[in-house]
Order: sequence, then C-alpha cells, then structure tokens
Amino acid sequence: MRHSEKLNICRYVAMTMILMFVGVLMANAESRWINVTDSYFANPSFDKKSSAEWTIEGSALSLGAINYGCIEMWWGTMKMSTHISVPAGSYRISIQALHRTYNHQRAYAEYNAGTASDSAFFMISGATAVKCNVPSVYTYAFTEKPHGNSYQPDKSKALYYADSMEAAEEAFNTGAYTVSLTVEAGDDGIDISLWNITSKDGNWLVIDNVKVEMLSTCTTPEAGSVVINEVMASNVDTEMSPACNFDGWIELYNPTSDDISLGGCCLTDSGTPGQAWILPEALGVVKANGWKRIWMGSNGIRKTQSAIKLSPEGGKLTLTTRDGKTIDSVTYPMAIGRCSWARKTDGEREWGFTADPTPNATNTTSEYATQQLPDPEVTPDGQLFDGQLLVMVNMPTGTVVRYTLDNTTPTMTNGYSSTTGLFTIKNTTTLKVRLFAKDMLPSEVVTRAYVERNYDFTLPVIMVNTKDEYLYDDKIGVYTKGTNGRTGNGQSTPANWNMDWDRPVNFQFLLPDGTMALNQDVDFAISGGWTRANTLKSFKLKAGRVYQNKNSMDYPFFSAKPYLKNKTLQIRMGGNDSSCRIKDAAIQTIIQRSGINMDVISYEPAVHFINGVYKGLINIREPNNKDFAYANFGYSKDEIDVFENSPDSGRYMMYGTDEALLQLEQLSEKAYEEETYEEIKKLIDIDEYINYMAAEMFLGSWDWPDNNVKGYRKRDNGRYRIVMFDMDAAFETDSREKTENPDIAMNGNFFYWLDGMQWHTFDYVYDTASRMYGEIKFCTFFFNMLKNDDFRKRFIDTFCIMGGSVFNTTKANAILTELAVRVRQTMEWEQKSPYRTIDAIKSALNGRVDKMAKNMNEYERFGLTEQTPYDIEIKSDIDHAHLYINDTPVPYSLFRGKLFLPTTLKADDCAGYIFQGWKRKTNNGSESIITTEKELEITDTEKATFTACYAKAADSNIVPVRINEVSAANSIYVNEYYKRNDWIELYNTTDSDIDTEGMYLTDNPNTPTKYRITKENTGSNTILPAHGFMIVWCDNLSTDAMLHSNFKLSAEGGTVMLSASDMSWSDKMVYSAHNGDETIVRYPDGTDNVYLTNIPTIEKKNIWTSYLENVEQSPTGITSRFVSDNNGLKIFYSSRCITVMSEDNGDVRIDIYTATGQKVETIMATAVDGKTEKSVALLPEGIYVARATDGDGKSAACKFAISN
Repeated sequence: MRHSEKLNICRYVAMTMILMFVGVLMANAESRWINVTDSYFANPSFDKKSSAEWTIEGSALSLGAINYGCIEMWWGTMKMSTHISVPAGSYRISIQALHRTYNHQRAYAEYNAGTASDSAFFMISGATAVKCNVPSVYTYAFTEKPHGNSYQPDKSKALYYADSMEAAEEAFNTGAYTVSLTVEAGDDGIDISLWNITSKDGNWLVIDNVKVEMLSTCTTPEAGSVVINEVMASNVDTEMSPACNFDGWIELYNPTSDDISLGGCCLTDSGTPGQAWILPEALGVVKANGWKRIWMGSNGIRKTQSAIKLSPEGGKLTLTTRDGKTIDSVTYPMAIGRCSWARKTDGEREWGFTADPTPNATNTTSEYATQQLPDPEVTPDGQLFDGQLLVMVNMPTGTVVRYTLDNTTPTMTNGYSSTTGLFTIKNTTTLKVRLFAKDMLPSEVVTRAYVERNYDFTLPVIMVNTKDEYLYDDKIGVYTKGTNGRTGNGQSTPANWNMDWDRPVNFQFLLPDGTMALNQDVDFAISGGWTRANTLKSFKLKAGRVYQNKNSMDYPFFSAKPYLKNKTLQIRMGGNDSSCRIKDAAIQTIIQRSGINMDVISYEPAVHFINGVYKGLINIREPNNKDFAYANFGYSKDEIDVFENSPDSGRYMMYGTDEALLQLEQLSEKAYEEETYEEIKKLIDIDEYINYMAAEMFLGSWDWPDNNVKGYRKRDNGRYRIVMFDMDAAFETDSREKTENPDIAMNGNFFYWLDGMQWHTFDYVYDTASRMYGEIKFCTFFFNMLKNDDFRKRFIDTFCIMGGSVFNTTKANAILTELAVRVRQTMEWEQKSPYRTIDAIKSALNGRVDKMAKNMNEYERFGLTEQTPYDIEIKSDIDHAHLYINDTPVPYSLFRGKLFLPTTLKADDCAGYIFQGWKRKTNNGSESIITTEKELEITDTEKATFTACYAKAADSNIVPVRINEVSAANSIYVNEYYKRNDWIELYNTTDSDIDTEGMYLTDNPNTPTKYRITKENTGSNTILPAHGFMIVWCDNLSTDAMLHSNFKLSAEGGTVMLSASDMSWSDKMVYSAHNGDETIVRYPDGTDNVYLTNIPTIEKKNIWTSYLENVEQSPTGITSRFVSDNNGLKIFYSSRCITVMSEDNGDVRIDIYTATGQKVETIMATAVDGKTEKSVALLPEGIYVARATDGDGKSAACKFAISN
C-alpha cells in the first residue's frame, strides 16, 4: 500500500470518528431555558439594600425603599427601569411583584367588584416589546397570619393579605405574584421596566426576585467537548471581576459546533484540595466554537464565580460531568504575575506563558515566552527626601524601560519609555518601572515611593501606593462610601467600605532612620466595624502568593514578638478611641508586658502615607483572625477551627466546623463533675481561657461579648484559645445602672453585664429590617464552668491577680507614660494628644482593686457574699523569683491587692539562689521570717506584706549558663532567613552578663566540641545578659545576624549539651519527642525541672501551664511519642484522608503501617500550595500509623483508626 493511500485511510477514519462524535453531541442537544440572572444582576433579589442597578423616579412617599429583601413604593408614582446588554436570542424575564390600587378598604372592594383599574405594569423591550399588568395583592391570601402587618377584610375568615414588606416577602417566598414575559433580543440588549402611573390614596407596589433566562439549544458535555483553554492564577491588577476583585480565572473552549451547558458540572483544583464547585446553571453555555471565562474566587459576592481560588503555586484543574466523568483535566505551573498559562492554539496540546491574556477570545493572537525578565534594579530605595533626588534604573542590553508616575501599571501601551534610566525627583513621586524585551515575559513591576519630608519622624513610616480609583472611585473604591456597597456596620445605606474587596498596593516600610526595611506588593482591605465610616480608616495589608509567590512580610515588625512570620498586618486607627488612638494598644501592652498566658495583639505605632498624602499616626497591630494563629502557633487555615461572635447575627464559624464548640457546650452542662471537667480541658486551653475571662471582666467593655470575641484551635486534638482585641470600650460600663436587659440591674458591677447579655437582642440588620434575639452561649458556657469548684477558685484568684499584679498601678502607669511619650510629638503635628485617653486609663485603674473586690462580693455565682477580701502584698527580694497564689503564677512576682482567704502562697526554685523563707510585715511595722517552707497558708489576717526571701548560692554550686529550652520540630518561629528551623535557648543563671564566645554546643555528648559558639565577623551577638536569654539556631546555616550551629536536632528526642570554652563545666538536657507547637523547657528558668510545654517562649521567661508534662533527665526520658508536626511538615488524619502540609512544595512519601509495624502501603504525593491529601478509605478496619517524609528526609507521623 502506498503512503498516500495510508494517509487517505487515516483521514477517512479520523473524519468518521469526528462525525460520530458530532452525531452523539447532536443526539444530546436540547432546547431549554438557562438561568443567567447572575451574569447581569448582582442584586436580583434585593438582599443587599441597594438599588444601584436600577434607575428610579417618581413622586411616591416611599420611593425605592428596600427592606426584608424587596423594594417598594407607596402612595404615589414610581418608575423603575434598567438595561441589560445580552447577546441576541430569546429571553424569558420574570419578576415577583404585587400592586394595590388604593388603601385596602377601597382597593379590596373594587377588586371583588371587578372594577379595579389597571395602573401598575411590567414591560420588557428588545427587538420586540411586551407588557403585562402587575398582579393585585388580592390574588394571594395567607390562611394563617403572616409576619409583619396584614389585612383581614373579614374577621370570620382566616384570609390575610400582605400589608407590609415583611408580609410581602413571606408571600414571595411561596412563589406568589410571579409574572414572566418572553422577548427576542437584538444587538441592543433588553430594557426592563416596572411602573405605577397614578398616585392614589394608599396605593402600593412591591417588587422582588428578577430572573433572566436565555433559551439555548445545548448539549450535555462529554469528554473533550469542552477544554480548559487558559489559566490566570496571578491576575494582580490586569482585569477586575464582576465581584470587583482581581480574582483569578480560567477560560473554557468549546471545539464543537453545538452550544454546551455547564450547569451541574463539577470543578476541582488540587491546589485547594478537598474543595469542589458545582457550576450553576446561571453560568449559561459555552457557545459553539466559542469561549467562556469563569472567575475563580469571590463566590460570597457573586454566585456565578467559583468557590475555589486558583493556587499561584500551581495545581491540577479537573472539570467533570454531573456523574463524575472527566471532561478535561489540566496541570498548571507556578504562576507568573500578570501572565496567563494558555494553549498556544485553542484546544491544542501545546501550552505556554503569555503576557497577553485573551479571555473569551482566541489564544492564537498572543505572543509566548519561556523566561521572564529579572526585576529592574532601582537606586536609591524609596525614602523621605529633602531637595531633589537622582534615581537610576538599570537598563540591561536589549530591554526597554517602561514607567508610570500615576500608580498605574507600566505596559507597552500605558506609561512612558525611558532612554536613559535616570529620573530627577523634585516632588513627592511614586515611580513604577518594568522591563520589556522581545521573546521574553515582562519583568515584575518595581515600585519606589519618594516622599517630600514634612516632619522629622521618630516612628516607622508606612507608605501605601495604588491607583486612586481603587480607593476613592464610587463604584470600586474601598476607602469611600461610594455607590456599590452594602449596608451594615452602622450604615443604613450601602457603603463600599463594607465590601469584602482587596486592592493591589505597594507597601513600603521605612525605619525611623530612613532605611527601607521592606518593599512588597500586597493586598489592601478596609477593616473594623462601625469605624469604617471614620475619615481615617483601619485597614489590613495581606501578603499573598499572587505577588511573586510571597506569602509573608519578612520583617520583625513587633519588638515584643521578633521571631514571628507575619502574613497580615492590621493597620489600626484606634477604633472607638479615634482621637488619641492608643486605648486598646495601651491596655493590651500592659497585659503583654506582664507575661501572662494570654493571646493579646502586639502593637507598634507608626505614621502613614497613602498615595503620597500624609495621613498621620496609626497603629501597626497583629491580626486577630486565622493569621494570628498562623503567626503565633504556625497553624494554617486548613488545619484550624475559627469562630467569631457577630454583633448582628451571633456566633459563626470563619473556618472549620463547630463540632468541638458544640461538644464544649454540651460538656459544660456537667462541668461540676471532675471527669467532665478534665474532658473540657482537652478542648479549651483552660489556663488561657481563665486569664482571658478575668481580664475582659476586669476591664468591663460594653462592646463584649456579643462582639469582639474570636477563638481558634488546631483541629487535630487542639484546644481553643480566645484572642483579646478591640478594648476601646474598656471601663465604660463602670457607671451603668442597667445591663442591656432592662430587667437585670448592674449598678456598675460588670459581672451582671454577662447575665444581661446571656439572652440578647442583636444589632439591627438593615438588609432584612430585622433584629435577631437569642442566646449568647459564650455567656452560658462561663456560667456553667463556675459550677466547678476548681474553675471557680482559679477564676477568683486570677481576677484578683489582674488588679494586684497585671494592672498593678505602679507598673501600669509606667507603661502608659512610656507609650504616651513615644507618640506625643507625632500627635502634636495633628494638633492632638494621647493624654486624654492615657489619663482616663490611669484614673480608671486608680481604686479599681477595691471596686472589683466589692463587685465579686456581690455577685452570687462566686459564692463570696459572706467573705471579706483582705489587703495583701506579696513580693520577693529578687527580681526573677517565681511566686504563686493557690498555684496560679503571680506576674512580676509582685501583688498588691485584695484576696479572699484562706489562700496558699508558694515560692519556687530560682536558678542561682536558695530560698530562705517567707517574711511577714504587719501594720505595726514588725517584720520577721515566719516559715522556711516554700508554701505558706494564710487563713485570717489584717493588711500584711509577705516577702519571699532568697540568698545567693555559692559560685561552686552554679552552672552559669544552662540549656533552657529546646525546639527540635519548630513550626512557629523564624530566623533571619525566615525559616522555621530548630533552635536552643540558653539562660544566664548569674547576676552578670556573660560572653558565650568560645563555648561549645552539641547534640552528641560524646562529641562535646561539635559546634563552637562564635560570632566571627558577623552582626550576631554572643553576650548573654544577666538572667537573660540567647538563641542558637540548630540548622546548619551560616551565622549572620543570629547564631547558627553546624547540626540539626532530631525531632524524635535526644540529648544536647553546653560546655564552657575551657571545659570547666557543662550542662546537659535530655529532650523528648515533641510537635512543632511544643518545646522542652526548664521551669522555672535555669532550674533542674524539665517539662514538655504547650506554650513555647522563645527568648522569654518560660511560663507555668497546667499542661506541663515532666521529662526525665536520663536517656530513658527520650520517648517514642509520635511527632505529627516537624519544622512545618505536618500530618493528620480526618474523614478517611491523610493530609500532609509543608512550608514548601515538593514530593512527599507517605508510608502506612499497621499497629504491629508492618508496612501496608506507600503513597507518593506532591505538596501543592503547601498541602496534599490522600484517601485511605480502602484500608481494612484497624489501627494504623502514617509517616510522611519530605525530600530533605524530614518526617512526621500520626496514628489513626479505620472503622467500618
């Protein structure tokens, strides 16, 4: 057979197969109405209190009012019209609407007599026009009285007609009053109108639920009938979605000659495992030989956009039919900013990156490249300047420098070209530059802000730069009220600042000396509650992998927490303290300085510029949401449960499920039982919870607990912790006589505030014109917990400690003065001062101990009504002692306040010192040691001072430097390379500074000189302060700003040893296996007692918790405990799936073993966006161990059970 004959046969077979495939498609073709409403209306059901999509005119008294999810006019005329741009075709448009011609008495009589005149109409116009009457309100009757007002013409009959928007909406929800019209649309789209032409006594028109359907002859998709044609995972700022966000998108291409319906198909992405999105009918069809873009994200704003977000790190998209058959599947690589990954020819196999995305159009017009130009180098860095600056941009051979000065993105069609790369800056300027070259993808955009100096700043400087319209435009601006928002946060009319919108900005962070510490593109979002309406607004800066794959802002913004990795910064204007801007920050700083075990929000003051305009003082804060859990404990959003109390709708889950919360609430009903109490302590960190509740109730905010409550826990056997935030209303219930429940008096006693809050009327919801009433179970849980004797006693002691130690007036006043001085000069430039608030806090704390003791006496739930609180002072004669009241740690080892007796005082060991005894000083001035025991019980006394006395130990009995804390699986803290690696903390047990230069550290006592501590010629420090701390990172990295050993630690447990440079002494610690959110510590610091702790405290005092587990200091102390979290490599089991999470992407091996150690399966997987999930549902019933190992040999394991 000749070659040409073979070729003809192949062509014949191929053509036959194509015709057969087309025949199958034609057989599946059908004509049906496709709901495309969401493609044309963002608010078709008026659920948002906005009529921005309509033009409304008329004389009605209630013209276009929106409540209960519908819109009305009353007593007058109204015309409501809009235009939608639709492709030519057949459309069916329906509404629900009711009309009343007069007041009820006359209108009902005319309706029954058949004499009512037609005066309300519904009309649509396209290539043709059709019109019909709006149904009379009397065409539908309730047989039971509805919510809201209703009209009952005959009291003997159970027939009710809507007489309020609430009742109208209830009728609409049954499907009543629906009318529809069909029209042919041409190229000019469709006009939709509703109107009432006459004004009469009490006439009424109510409208709801606009629906647009398109008649389409389409087929059911089969494999290959639709292909994923283009993927844009890093949109950045190229095009805004209909939800007014810069969401990613995918494009589908239909290579067939028939329209194909997408409704009911399923889309998944391996970059967001565990999530699937069922495509709604409203997406419509992919036209024959046409394209359809699907926006990925912002589903909460627009339902035709996917609930799945594309992963900028890459992933695998799969589109399946209703019955699970694959239509198309595409693996897409790590994204390049502003570039799409596309088939070079529509529907073909060859893919490439292009800087010319073509959504809803052919890909063949784009240019493709395999490499991206490097970022342009710009000198000097962004800065404040005087006079003028010469700025230089490098110009590699063959490149073109494009730039803009208006905060827009440089492209080949936007901005200007520079032939020299030199710029003279004389005025405040934002310079954006980008490199272009033939056959290369453009570089990323580099931004530098140069701002004329208006003041000599002593605080850090935040510079935020973006397009003005992203902030101030009425339709898409987030910093303005605008015309495209929603109600809420105290706004009865829609406001843009309430929207869940992100805007791309450049964030430049300058230190007080002018150094540019950080320059990074991030997302900008307005934050806060009612204060969003303030002129100066709070906002968030959020790192994201969309921006050059950077998911954190790598700078130690918070001096109190220098080792955290921050994804989000809350830039807060001060909340309700909008003038002084310091109240919440000051209160939380006081708590933080005490060292108490509580989740508080760190604070640093700064000044800020937006688009070169000076906005004044603002506060840099940690976030209080999921990203707080990420920074402080290393938990990602995929492994936590997070809840929040909303002031208008009660508690809801932000992430995860409420399973553990419901279990806690159920258990609390029997909290008085010790066995149940122990179970509760497994689900909530009881130490942190007691501290949190005591602090909140000591401070007495009216904006709590119906609001400003957030909690989180690690889903895999984690305990809830509650985050304190927004304390701007602290102390403001002190003079209140009533709670929010008028039947419960409080007379300034905040404990009764919780009683009044337990059953609560929540804030008004403008969109539904309603207020919810219900139980705040957060209150009920606390009341139940007070029925447990141990909890109640611990809470009482902790509450006393709040006044006597945490908010001790001497300590607190010193902190308040320090904070005020720091911002005073900056506030004077705004003709403001911090002192009104600072003085108010000092005043509120003055005498508060006595007031709170009286409140405790009066509150029946504490059982203290018959007891007398006593004035007690507790202190030590050394600064670093550890003292306790009934086993509750005393911050600062200082207490001056009220206690309810009997109580037991305890003094603990102190490194370098020997306890001598307790000294008592009475009112008459006498002073003597009353016991040499560490514990002292006080049963009945007048005002007295008790001092724990210590004597310095002999030098021969002291190890001057001890290994104080070990983290061999760290998943929380970062070094200067922003890596979460292993570390060891050293502690100085002496009263003098010690230079550790030349000391030796090892993970093998048989090789004591394995690592010699040395700073060499780097910026690291080897001086260990008296009773201070030092970190050595055990990661085999180069010493730079911090010390790094030449070995790594084993997460399975081991022994570490520190030796003097002359080997005259050594210190050894045996550490057991532990997870990444745990460490092995000495407690108290520098002593012989070693524990596993749930609260790591890098370079800080170790703290007591009720969850400490003793670690034996012998080789047998090395346990075989499973390590499920090792340096960010995490593994856990849930819902018959093994989930592995990693800080980095890459291959992971998962080995499955039986309980006896027999390997049953090995699974190879790839972590995408830091995560992979693998099903183990087919394993037989039994107990198993799963061990994950990454490419570096790091491993983590978990135990799980399969039951059928």
